[in-house]
Amino acid sequence: MGKKVKKFNFLAFARSDKLASYIIPDKGMEFVSMDASAGEPSIISHLTRDERYQYASIEEPGKRAYYDSTGFLWITDVYLSFGSMTSYAPVIEKWYKDNGPEEAFTHKWETDKDVLVKQIKAQRKVLKTVTLATLYGAFPKKIHETLTLNGEEVTLEDCQILFETFWKTFSRIDKFKKHITRVNQKQGYLINLFGFRGTPHHKDSLNWLIQSSLNGVVLLFLERICENFPNFQFTQFYHDEIIGQIPINRREEFREAHKKAVQELNDMLSWNIPVRFGLNFGENYLAIK
Repeated sequence: MGKKVKKFNFLAFARSDKLASYIIPDKGMEFVSMDASAGEPSIISHLTRDERYQYASIEEPGKRAYYDSTGFLWITDVYLSFGSMTSYAPVIEKWYKDNGPEEAFTHKWETDKDVLVKQIKAQRKVLKTVTLATLYGAFPKKIHETLTLNGEEVTLEDCQILFETFWKTFSRIDKFKKHITRVNQKQGYLINLFGFRGTPHHKDSLNWLIQSSLNGVVLLFLERICENFPNFQFTQFYHDEIIGQIPINRREEFREAHKKAVQELNDMLSWNIPVRFGLNFGENYLAIK
């Protein structure tokens, strides 16, 4: 049996530092990038109404970072909130207290988040992998394989415990996942938030619903951008990011069109959690990363 050849990902290569700086826009144009900030968390929060997950996923000025009586850390970071209910809890609690008390920590988190995250980078990295893999439909064995490939020393038994703890911590997501999986198994298909039908494997039910609905959000936003700024030239999609070109010296005009498009999008969706799109300009692909 021959050696398996790894598929070349041109889009990922194009966004890498090796090539990105050489990809330039047309003459008289500049690149613009718009990514769905917290797109997946917004959809999960909208579908499940999980209070813990919603608080942790959506960043807003002035939100407190605090512990409740159950030991759960209410903070705008899903990975650390989840971690507060796992074996990483003592490390996270010490980190919190070292930067506290609550008012001081909340201020630091809002003004110097990157500094605080670096202090607990190793633990957060593991928790991030577990969180994303679990939401994407992975089970403990696959999570363990992923962590091992990343050089993390976490046992399969620990992965099992982390997996179970995630669903207990965000119980309303677990409840919705089980519901949508039963629907998929019963009727043999699912319909996303935009009316599109798909036939994912039952274990991928939640992830399919989230990802396909996010695609709908991105397409709807692109439509609003083109309507509000006819000179926008679409280049490509990159996951939940839209990349295009606009004429040089029209940034402020485009900022207004972008702001209007975001408002129109959320008016049309009428979700309990607003969807936001970032905005970056640049002279090449590297500048808009």
